[in-house]
Amino acid sequence: MTVVSHDARAPRYVRENQPDQQPALAAFQDPALIAQKGRLFVLCLKDTPPDLLAALYERYYADPSCDIIPVLQRTLSALAAERPEARALIPLAVVIEGLNVSAVGTPDATLWVDRFGAARELLPAGRETRELAPLAPAHSPLLAATYRLTAGDVLVMTLHAALQAQVQHGWGGLGRGTVAHTAHTLARRLGSDTPITLIGIPGFAPVADLGPVGRAPKASKTVEAQQDQGRRSPVWPALVVALLAVTIVFAIRRPELSRDSLLHLFDWALTPVPTSAVPRGTPPGQTRTMVVLPTATPAPETPTPTSRLVAAQTKEPTATPTLVKYPAPELLYPREREELTELSTTLRWAWAGSLATDEWFDVRMWREGTPKTSIAWTKERSYLERYLRPGWYHWTVTVVRGEGRAVLAELCDEPEPVSYLVLGAGVEPSTATPTLVPSPTQQPVPTRVTPVVQPTRASGSAGQ
Repeated sequence: MTVVSHDARAPRYVRENQPDQQPALAAFQDPALIAQKGRLFVLCLKDTPPDLLAALYERYYADPSCDIIPVLQRTLSALAAERPEARALIPLAVVIEGLNVSAVGTPDATLWVDRFGAARELLPAGRETRELAPLAPAHSPLLAATYRLTAGDVLVMTLHAALQAQVQHGWGGLGRGTVAHTAHTLARRLGSDTPITLIGIPGFAPVADLGPVGRAPKASKTVEAQQDQGRRSPVWPALVVALLAVTIVFAIRRPELSRDSLLHLFDWALTPVPTSAVPRGTPPGQTRTMVVLPTATPAPETPTPTSRLVAAQTKEPTATPTLVKYPAPELLYPREREELTELSTTLRWAWAGSLATDEWFDVRMWREGTPKTSIAWTKERSYLERYLRPGWYHWTVTVVRGEGRAVLAELCDEPEPVSYLVLGAGVEPSTATPTLVPSPTQQPVPTRVTPVVQPTRASGSAGQ
């Protein structure tokens, strides 16, 4: 099944020998959610239950973190703990975020990238592959890989054992067909029980098809020589046009040419003109004087120093700036133990100061039972967090100085975290008391930092 998006930048993908995943994806088509969490692609077997796919999509997109690899690992491990058959039914999950691809899967799955006929294995034995530590002793290890794509690349997701036979016969590369034609061809070669997902990255380069890539025939030197002999130089037509123009001018004006005027004309044309001489258009009858430049170079004048130069020379060295301690922001909404029925929360706070270019509000929010997490850097005094799951949450805001992914300094004391309850539609209020989980570090690092001047979220974009 080929999926064509109205967004020209969205990947084109085809699934073969897999159940229809569109019903599970129907609830996660919000562009804001896709920009926040990326596009999720799942490789699953034919008999994978639809509710298992729906649970995987819901767990991934409901996770508040934007670190793709840890979120995929937690999602797959949680499904395997609840349903042991999930590890075999869903061997691979891939997230495409712009041109960045992140993958987590079992050793039974494989992920290849084809770039203009040259194949490269990313999982399970590529140079980008690393093994993730199990989250629990009973869990089997997972493999992860990250890679930077380019326009025209094609990702191949399938089972490792099935693709090995095709690779041993020689990877012919992907040619010039469509993604759908390539997927059908590969499905016939690998068998009707092998799940296959092909993802084409849009761009000016053609999306490929399976088959050998032929080399362009080399042009014969004899043919090139014959073509060169048949070509005429453009100098001759230009010379003929110039002579014709001179002839027409002489026929119309009929100037009187004498021996002396011709000699003056040739003398004027052949005599080199110095830079300080009279312009070359001097009439032949006038006397031309040659100006001899002086050989001695006058001594340069010593400029008088201006007041700006004197001020620059006498300027005192700038003192090293000291760290300023700001007052802590005041957390306004949601208030302590407030119960909300919506699954989206707009966090609001008050602060009387002004932020410098490298200073941000560090928004920290975490679900009950999880470590403290920095979810965004912003310069606004509010932040919208969407797609929350019912339960207790804790949040706070502090002022930091940061660059890239690193927090250079915390510029104020962190306010006491506020706890609130997300109920969801049709859920009765709970009387349970929230318990704050201490952060494993004293300075939470944001999940992702964008290089824009005023980012509203510390995360990237793209994905389904």
